[in-house]
Amino acid sequence: MKKLLFISPDYYGFHEVLLDGFQKYSNHDVTLVITNEKYGYKNFLEKINNFLSKTFLKKNLKKIKQEELINNNILKNDKYDIVFVNRPDMLSERTYQILNTICKIKITYYWDSFDKIKGQEETIKYFDKCFSFEKRDCLKYNLKENNNFYFENNNNNNNNDNEIDCDICFLGTFDLRFSILLDILSKLKTQFLTANCVIYSNKNIDKLQKNNPDVFFISNPIGFNESTKVSKKARIILDVQHENQEGLSFRPFEAMGLRKKLITTNKNIIKYDFYNPNNIFVWEEDSVELPQSFLTTDYEDLDKKIMEKYYIKNWVERIIN
Repeated sequence: MKKLLFISPDYYGFHEVLLDGFQKYSNHDVTLVITNEKYGYKNFLEKINNFLSKTFLKKNLKKIKQEELINNNILKNDKYDIVFVNRPDMLSERTYQILNTICKIKITYYWDSFDKIKGQEETIKYFDKCFSFEKRDCLKYNLKENNNFYFENNNNNNNNDNEIDCDICFLGTFDLRFSILLDILSKLKTQFLTANCVIYSNKNIDKLQKNNPDVFFISNPIGFNESTKVSKKARIILDVQHENQEGLSFRPFEAMGLRKKLITTNKNIIKYDFYNPNNIFVWEEDSVELPQSFLTTDYEDLDKKIMEKYYIKNWVERIIN
């Protein structure tokens, strides 16, 4: 069996979703190497040495040790047919030198726009194939376009009312979108719609919670598999577009897989073959409410070929082949 090396940070549990997809659909033996695994000091003396090295030599010994840990894990197997790297900006020049010697084909996928994460452009040269969901980045940097996907499939359209605990669900991080989110929530509230909004923030949790009682703040991010469980309990999924991103995030595809209606601020969604105004409402800057027809009609199932197109199985096959 051919071998696939999967290199990824442990970030929101997303690597677990991809690992499962590669194991099921790539026809490769998959080895996972985590890039943000923390190196632990062996003793107090090693910690002191690193402090002195950073202070006087401007050299972070812990960072060097962490790079060695990644490289040693990569070298546990001699050769790989394919390496797939998530967040290529996190790898060092030395690591790429190693990959050149042990991997036949090197592939990456840029999950965020180049405007959002700096340093991605410099990594293009290390790969044979580079993918992105951001069309403008594909055009500018000559990348291959590949949309995001859904991995949880509600095959029977079994949106059991007994499992529903709110009308609207939003999961995200505390960032520049927050004011837009609050504006949408205030308008939906006038329609007596209930919302479950969970926001991850790594600081000022108590202050944020006190000032925004309609939103629940958490200090640890919800993983991809867990967030899907939360979304299942809502009638409608809310998606708020990042300001420096034109491509579709995972939320529209999650909604597709779960057979849930979607509210999104990303106007580009109307260009996609799965767009259906009965299922998807595009929230404009001047929007004040949801149409009653959107709220009262059932979700309309999509064509089987469209559903297959955006499932993780097809995504993996486009990446590997």
